[in-house]
Amino acid sequence: HAGVTCLLAILSVLPDECTSGDLSIHPARRTAVGDGLREAAKAVVAPALDALAPRVTHDAHAQILLMESLAAWATFEPAAAGTCPCATLAAAIQVLCPPEVEQGQGRR
Repeated sequence: HAGVTCLLAILSVLPDECTSGDLSIHPARRTAVGDGLREAAKAVVAPALDALAPRVTHDAHAQILLMESLAAWATFEPAAAGTCPCATLAAAIQVLCPPEVEQGQGRR
């Protein structure tokens, strides 16, 4: 389970770090890395988030990292088709609206 959390932590910061001015990277290299990450958004990152979403249902910290990862990648490459993976969005809805609330048990 630690591997899932570690991977989500990396995915949640990777887009921001790529564009960070705090890193000393040649501008051409920064552009090349950013372009490569943008291409990976649909082919690699979205499926990875979807695969990880069911594995974090009982871990609040991992759920937060999953949502942070989704937000980071959706804002990094918002025009890429598939940047809102289905299972990840379903996990977000479940976190925001747990079943007991949906059934009216959480309201008084």
